[in-house]
Amino acid sequence: MFHPFSCVIALCQAEVLALLLKPLDKVVKKFYGGVRSKGKLIEDNTVGALVCTIEKANMIFTVMMEEHSLSKLGALIIDELHLLGCPSRGFLLELLCTKLRFSTATATVQDTVEDVTEIREGVQVIGMSATLSNIKEVADWLGAKYFETDFRPAPLSEHILDKCRLLDRNLNCVRVLQYPNAAWAQSDPEGIALLAKETTDAGHSILVFCPSRAVCEWVAEMICRHLGELPEKPSKERADTAAAAAAAAALAAIEADLQGLPAPPAHTPNTRAAIMDQLIQVPGSGSNSGPHPILVNIMPKGVAFHHAGLSQEERAVVEAGYVGGAVRVLVCTPTMAMGVNLPARRVVFYRPFIPHPSSPITPSQYRQMAGRAGRAGIDEAGEVILMALPRQPYTASSLVKLITEPVPPITTCLVEGERGMTRALLEVSKTWKKLDMVMK
Repeated sequence: MFHPFSCVIALCQAEVLALLLKPLDKVVKKFYGGVRSKGKLIEDNTVGALVCTIEKANMIFTVMMEEHSLSKLGALIIDELHLLGCPSRGFLLELLCTKLRFSTATATVQDTVEDVTEIREGVQVIGMSATLSNIKEVADWLGAKYFETDFRPAPLSEHILDKCRLLDRNLNCVRVLQYPNAAWAQSDPEGIALLAKETTDAGHSILVFCPSRAVCEWVAEMICRHLGELPEKPSKERADTAAAAAAAAALAAIEADLQGLPAPPAHTPNTRAAIMDQLIQVPGSGSNSGPHPILVNIMPKGVAFHHAGLSQEERAVVEAGYVGGAVRVLVCTPTMAMGVNLPARRVVFYRPFIPHPSSPITPSQYRQMAGRAGRAGIDEAGEVILMALPRQPYTASSLVKLITEPVPPITTCLVEGERGMTRALLEVSKTWKKLDMVMK
């Protein structure tokens, strides 16, 4: 049973939860990306949620056992539940769920296991995923009920671009891209800048997924050279997003409070000029003494890129610019498909691999990234375009399989020979000792 005023461990965005919990006088603590809230995990009843990565959540659960504070935990909310099958991190999430279910379902006793005086209610585990094919099997493992739907408010169309020919799932040519002039065709032979022009001319935004940071920056610069300065989002669309802008301002204030920073101005305009003022004030990171120089050059024209090489402040400015309409073309790495809600009318896969040609994207990864196209309440429809290459496994016929193949079921990562098994044995040993101490 979910306890409305108990603490919740959530693997999702902290700022959104903070905004929702503020009317209840509950605060959010965050543990991810080098950020760690001060003080004990749960000092009093004012803590409403702990937001963290899988790794931090596993550590936090152990600490809560040591502090005898598990009774304050009401729910574990897991976004992207399909990460249970991730070879590099899935074993930690599996360990977390297993430890949590076992420990919180254990009876509270006085002297012996047989002398049960109270059965403690288990923590509610809520998992969400758009790419979990064996959901019933996972639900059975968690002892959970499951709800499954294929409803999509905004219809999604999927195409393959092969030598400027737009193909459907049956490899039938839907249309051929038309270049404005011969010079454009020569400098943009794959048509990526032309796709961006089509989208922005229609008044929409576009996301372009690239396999690496360097490719992101190169593609963004190339698109910017071809398109010139793009108009900002039309005024009517800005008016329609007034509520979203107000919510974004509230989230910014909460984010500043979480980090102990001064509150931002009550009203921050989302015009391109205002966004650029914010960008040039961002402190430098890495070898840069200020904001990324390429970003400074292209954002005034409505084009930007987003990858892990940017500082947290730079990424926040880019995201604000894109949401507000100052940025119309956003080129990004696939990591942005996880946890950053930046939808678009059209999503383009410039290269269908991560990060090298030897690592093609999986059906699950494809669906995660394609899901950014056509979000309900923002667009009436969405479009995904995969750009084919002349070699396997990236030809048009191979990419059709990527679109049509079902997502394979996830399997446990806790098997002999896998990296997680040794860690699991150590975790189980430590957890058993903690449980033994609690029961005694």
